[in-house]
Amino acid sequence: MLLYDAIITGIIAVFMANLCGSLTALRRLDRFTPAARPDYVWPRISVLVPARNEERAIGACLASLQAQAYPNFEILVLDDESEDETAQIIAKAEMDDPHGRVRLLRGAPLPPGWLGKCHACAQLAGLASGDYLLFTDADTVHGHNSLANALAVAEQHHLGLVSVLPRQRALTFAETLMLPLLPFNILTLLPVALVRRRPEPSLSAGIGQFLFFRRSAYMATGGHAAVRDRVLDDVELAQRVKAAGWRMDLLEGGRAVRCRMYDNLGAIWRGFSKNLYDFYGRSPVFTILAVLAQLALYVAPPLLALAAFALHQPSALIALPLAAYALSVAMRVLVAARVGDDGTSLRHLTGWLSVLLHPVAIMLQCAITLNSLRWGLLGRMAWKGSAYPAVR
Repeated sequence: MLLYDAIITGIIAVFMANLCGSLTALRRLDRFTPAARPDYVWPRISVLVPARNEERAIGACLASLQAQAYPNFEILVLDDESEDETAQIIAKAEMDDPHGRVRLLRGAPLPPGWLGKCHACAQLAGLASGDYLLFTDADTVHGHNSLANALAVAEQHHLGLVSVLPRQRALTFAETLMLPLLPFNILTLLPVALVRRRPEPSLSAGIGQFLFFRRSAYMATGGHAAVRDRVLDDVELAQRVKAAGWRMDLLEGGRAVRCRMYDNLGAIWRGFSKNLYDFYGRSPVFTILAVLAQLALYVAPPLLALAAFALHQPSALIALPLAAYALSVAMRVLVAARVGDDGTSLRHLTGWLSVLLHPVAIMLQCAITLNSLRWGLLGRMAWKGSAYPAVR
């Protein structure tokens, strides 16, 4: 047991080291400013927003995009057969827009072999007129300079793709507990410094909430048609950018991009279930191994420490698993302090409570992963009121 504790603590220490390196390398989008130029030479940016049943969030998203301090852009919003008031909200924004930048598009029926969001994004890209294409989700809210910030990064570093980890807003305890796992998983596993420095497609990171493409780089990937049946289309497009010879970078949103992905535990359960099986390569064996590894790394240590204390075991059998738990809590603190927003940060008691309950969050994530596996094996995926068959 002592050897097990030592190995687990050592592995977590390695993840901690990678996390620290990633947070050091992770730059803030709102810290970039483009070079001054006359209004008529600013490249055109097409902001592309797929929307299905987004009445809760689409109004705030469009208002933040319309308020951009950027002289040359359009906002194309595709209503993908919504069953709520989404289309009416977009239509009102279009009618009230004094600059005529907002356009409401009606989505075509979903053809065989496509997933809904990929089809919506492909339609948007086909109608876009911009030199740059920003795909952004309807539940994002943008600072006044997010377009200018993204252009500055792309131009200064000659990038084909700029992707962003938005600050995740959390207004319920379920969100506060679970949403930090998204940046936690990425930043502990991915060496962020290598994303912009190395050409390997495996060292890529695409976040679908904010994908800012140079148009030529997007076309070189084959666009969304090339990933038409992929749940993690954002990740695969990022990999295709590098495979086509372009560079990319991953940043965090700072004040430039915020997002409230889900507003209750049920939505978190369904949203994570949609993605996690694909995150593990749609491999049942690898998915189960990943669940076991997370339980061993983040759930077992505090339980082992409590058991050793209750059974009056030697102090080493208490100290080592406690050290492993303390390291995981410290990792969560670092993530919250750097990329947390509202309740997911450490400005509220719920933020600190979610940090201490990190093992509970991991257990829930493991349960969702197994549900995602079940969905994958059954060959069905349900999302935003639609059921999609497994297409690969």
